[in-house]
Amino acid sequence: MAANGAGGAGPPPAGGGGLPVPDLRTIEELCQPSLDGRGGPIAPISIQATTFGLKNDQAVPIQKELRALRDRVDVAEAESASLRATIRTIGAVETVLRNRIRDERHARIKIERQLASVQESHR
Repeated sequence: MAANGAGGAGPPPAGGGGLPVPDLRTIEELCQPSLDGRGGPIAPISIQATTFGLKNDQAVPIQKELRALRDRVDVAEAESASLRATIRTIGAVETVLRNRIRDERHARIKIERQLASVQESHR
């Protein structure tokens, strides 16, 4: 039988009808954070929905622990965002102070030159 599932050569027929394609990513790939930094599922949904033979009273504590861990991650992400905002603010303040010091230095040099010029003209 050919690779297209229809008994002939060429691409598989459009519209599905074939077996679902398995997700061949490794566990390491599944655990990588998504581009938005929120992270993705560590297993395909079909596996997440499976209880693996656990009785309901065994699965519920695991679900509660996962919920608690997700809550902790949310708190950590919020704290991280707050710290990043604080760092940006500190950087902005440092830039303003650096510019003010530079401007004051230039003003002092200008005044000293003017003073020297006046003193020179009075001699």
